[in-house]
Amino acid sequence: MQLKYFLKPMQSILARGKAQFRFVAKYGSRYLELGVLKQHPPREWSQEHFPAKKSPQKLKISIVTPSFNQGAFIEETILSVLNQNYSNLEYIIQDGLSNDSTSTVLSKYQDRAIIDIRKDGGQTAALNLGFAKATGEILAYLNSDDLLSQGTLEYVNYIFNQYPDVDVIYGNRLIIDENSKLIGRWVLGGYDRDHLTKVDYVPQETMFWRRRAWDKIGAHFDESFRFAMDWELISRFIKYELKFMHLPYFLGIFRVHSAQKTTTQNEQIGHKECLRIMREFHGEKASIEMLIEALQSYAKICAVNSLALDLFNIRISKNMPRLGNLIFFWR
Repeated sequence: MQLKYFLKPMQSILARGKAQFRFVAKYGSRYLELGVLKQHPPREWSQEHFPAKKSPQKLKISIVTPSFNQGAFIEETILSVLNQNYSNLEYIIQDGLSNDSTSTVLSKYQDRAIIDIRKDGGQTAALNLGFAKATGEILAYLNSDDLLSQGTLEYVNYIFNQYPDVDVIYGNRLIIDENSKLIGRWVLGGYDRDHLTKVDYVPQETMFWRRRAWDKIGAHFDESFRFAMDWELISRFIKYELKFMHLPYFLGIFRVHSAQKTTTQNEQIGHKECLRIMREFHGEKASIEMLIEALQSYAKICAVNSLALDLFNIRISKNMPRLGNLIFFWR
């Protein structure tokens, strides 16, 4: 072993780890903030390296992208799906009569995706329109400014084939800005029912679920939710005691940009919707303070996992792969 390839990154990682724990102790409620999150200045980044595991059985995966006036980003979103080159993919784009450059972009992919352009009642209604057309055994949705990591669908298919009892999976998240530069990441912990009934820590763009789970919970999104529709869906998965699994890889990429739902909307609409979901589990005890406390608690778990991820990515020597690439599965 050549120690110079080990000691230098180890020193850097330990310094980062101390900083993370100090940060969580002081600002835990913001470590996994739902909304805009910038952890460092924009920088270049590389795609995730998934284990070289494939399943010969290719489950049909249906992905829905609800779209409205995201012409600046939607082509990158589309290509992140189509360039997976997954052989049994059904990709549905549900556009609500965008009046920017979206229609020009969509016209380029009419032969590779199911594109439905019509007036809808907003994002949640668009999701229901899209999923009404979905025929896959595995389901997911990807917003029109977010991305899938290259190789995600092949890995998701492998996991669902290997673990037939698992109903819902989710992974870690990278965060990019409007110029597609990396500005942060969420390295999550395992499934924790108690935390997930108090705070939505699941990155939506990394979540996939089985058709049987979708059918069991009613096969729809609740259109009374405008902000927390994904957490409301998750809450029904929890109520029906479906099995969750966290995958320790960056399955998706969340984009932060100025045209997103604003902080004001988050406070005015999102908080009310979050309280509605929390009350289903915790009654009148539910409060924003309970949400923040749960976020602080879960953030500490995530800080440990983030440090562990850095440790697994150390190169032992110049000619050897990273430790993380030698580990197939870690839950």
